[in-house]
Amino acid sequence: MLISNQKSKRNIGSAAKLIGNCYLLNIYLKDQESSWPDEAKQNIILRMDQAVNFIKGSAASYNIDVTIDQESVGFETGIEYPGIIPVDMFENVYWSEKAFKAMGFLNGNEIVKDIRKRTKAQQVALVFHVNKLGRSYNISYCFKCDSIFYAERAVMFNRYDGNILTYSSSYAHEILHCFGAGELYFPFDSTKERYELAKNYFCEDVMFRVDSDINRLSIGEYTAYRIGWLNSLNRKYREFEDYC
Repeated sequence: MLISNQKSKRNIGSAAKLIGNCYLLNIYLKDQESSWPDEAKQNIILRMDQAVNFIKGSAASYNIDVTIDQESVGFETGIEYPGIIPVDMFENVYWSEKAFKAMGFLNGNEIVKDIRKRTKAQQVALVFHVNKLGRSYNISYCFKCDSIFYAERAVMFNRYDGNILTYSSSYAHEILHCFGAGELYFPFDSTKERYELAKNYFCEDVMFRVDSDINRLSIGEYTAYRIGWLNSLNRKYREFEDYC
C-alpha cells in the first residue's frame, strides 16, 4: 500500500479549509505551443462556475456558510510563460514559479499575501488554466513540502488526453484538493484493497470519480471532514488517511 501523505495535507496551506471567505485566482497561461481563443476562455468560465456552484450547493447541505469569489488574470491575452508548460505532473513541480514571476510576483506566496491584503479572503487557491491536452492535477501544501508551495495551486488542462473538454467535475475535484480533500481512487497503491473499499463507501463522491454531469456526484462525509465541513472523522474512514 502506498503512503501518499494525505493526512498531512488537511488544514494547512493557503487554502486550509473550505469555510468562510474563499478566493480562487484564475490564471490563464500561454506558451510557445498554446494560446487562448475566445471561445475556449468562455468555456472555462462556464465550467468553473459549474464547479463552484456544485461546491457551494454541497456546503449548504452540511449547513456550512462559505463564499467563493473568483478573479481572473491574463484573460484577455494570456500570461506569457517563459518556455514550454509541461503536461506531465511529475516532470517539474517548480515550473509554476516561473509563471508567478511572469505575473510580476516573486512567487505564489506573494500573490496570496496580495489577495489577502486587498480582499476579505481567508482562504486562497490559485488555478492555472492551460489550453493543452493533459491530466489536470494540483500541488497541495503538506508539512514536509518546500514552503514555496504554501500557495496552493491547481493546474487545469482544457481537454483530456482524448481531446474531450475537461469536465466541470474535474475542476471541482482539483479545487477541493487545494482545500484539503484527499484522493479516493488511489491510482498508485500496490493493491486494489483501498480502491474497492472506497468504491463501496464513496461511489458518488467527486474525489472518487468524475462525471460529465456534475449533478450526479456529491461531496461525501470523508471529503467533508477533509475540507473542514465536519469536525470529526468516522472511524471506518481512517483507512484512507495516510501519514508522511
